[in-house]
Amino acid sequence: MPSPDASSHGFTVLELLIVVAVVGIVAGMVVVQFQPSVYEQLKAAGHVVAAELDYARSLAVAGDSNYRTAFDLGENRLVITHVGSDGALDDLPAQPFGVVGNSVQQRITDLDKLPQLGALVQLIAAQAVGSSQTDVTDVEFTPLGGTARPETTFLWLAAGSNRGRRFMPVSIDPVTGMASVGSPTNLRPTGVTDVHQPVN
Repeated sequence: MPSPDASSHGFTVLELLIVVAVVGIVAGMVVVQFQPSVYEQLKAAGHVVAAELDYARSLAVAGDSNYRTAFDLGENRLVITHVGSDGALDDLPAQPFGVVGNSVQQRITDLDKLPQLGALVQLIAAQAVGSSQTDVTDVEFTPLGGTARPETTFLWLAAGSNRGRRFMPVSIDPVTGMASVGSPTNLRPTGVTDVHQPVN
């Protein structure tokens, strides 16, 4: 015959279900806390874009030739190619981590395929900004490291949706060719049509 206090030595099914539910809620809160914010996603993607631009610039300087980075807004990617007169430079150096779809004559950085822990980052505009503002489709780096275009080139990245939509510039100095990552903002850049704006 069981002792009267035998029920205190175990858990009922209901108690176990409650413990499992509480653990699940706590685990969900921890995962949310470790997901990067829209700002962090933009900054991370901005540094990837700046690194690719700096890579194209370094190829131009090292190869004493011209390299172009095209901005494909529809496909959300950057594409580096050699556009100088020396055909021996058309084949780009091998990438340490091959990207499916890259040929030896193109280096493709697909923003959709970057590791995403939060909001998807999208390339929404490319502009040359000087005395006027003009949409552009690429930037070309020269052997001296600068760009063939005399104006500053701005790439605009965006992430988030609706009121949580944030924008961030990556600028390319025409003299040095160096790329700089700006600060995220909630203000849409002037003259930019956000083709990737999610529709809810």
